[in-house]
Amino acid sequence: MIPNETYSIMGGIIAAGLKDVTIQLDGTLSFSKKIKHWPKKKLVGPHKNPFKKGHVLDCFVFSHTTNLTLTSSGTGTMEGNGAVWWGIPGIGYLIRVENRPKLLHIEYANDTLVENFYFHDSPYWTFEAYQVDGMEIRFSSINNRRDEKDDHNLIELSAFNTDGFDIYGNNVWVHDCEVWNQDDAFCVKGHSANITFERIRASGLGLTIGSIGPEIVQNVTFRDAYMHNTAKGIYLKFRSIDSGS
Repeated sequence: MIPNETYSIMGGIIAAGLKDVTIQLDGTLSFSKKIKHWPKKKLVGPHKNPFKKGHVLDCFVFSHTTNLTLTSSGTGTMEGNGAVWWGIPGIGYLIRVENRPKLLHIEYANDTLVENFYFHDSPYWTFEAYQVDGMEIRFSSINNRRDEKDDHNLIELSAFNTDGFDIYGNNVWVHDCEVWNQDDAFCVKGHSANITFERIRASGLGLTIGSIGPEIVQNVTFRDAYMHNTAKGIYLKFRSIDSGS
């Protein structure tokens, strides 16, 4: 249990192999603005670039979990302090491109519940569920914006790649959730089946399936969605198998 206080922490936190664990976040986890000190993973293999220092680690990673619950008695907050990663509109993206941490990454997980969470100003993708089976996300919201204007102007959109809920997996139910961001709001990725989004509010670059190449996606439902001032509505992205584009 994390009490109702604000805790300043560094990213790169990895929890692996948890089983039958409940984490109750009643306060705020505020990730460090000291991006020069952010932990990085080493680049290995044939694509290693000697001019790069390595890709930054994500803020928080849960890996190979079973029956994991992330909850709050009120609203647990994960504060990404994304503005320091977005930088000056336009220029910041050219400097870092996609070398920014995801706020929460859950991978190879079975039977997961996430509820009553607030994700604010993610540096990069906000919530990624990768190769999960049996996940419910409810009563949670994402807010990634540069200002409080009720639109997605060019300044706002410069906080690009701040995806909302990105799902790769099977048997996932996302409901009673809200996203305001500058990229895909609710998104289904490749190799996914039996995904339902309902009673959702989305404003960003749409309710999305993609980017999909040779992967199979089946039985996806978007239902009862309200999209206020969204830049795009329903968005399907397919890649050419030959070109990879």
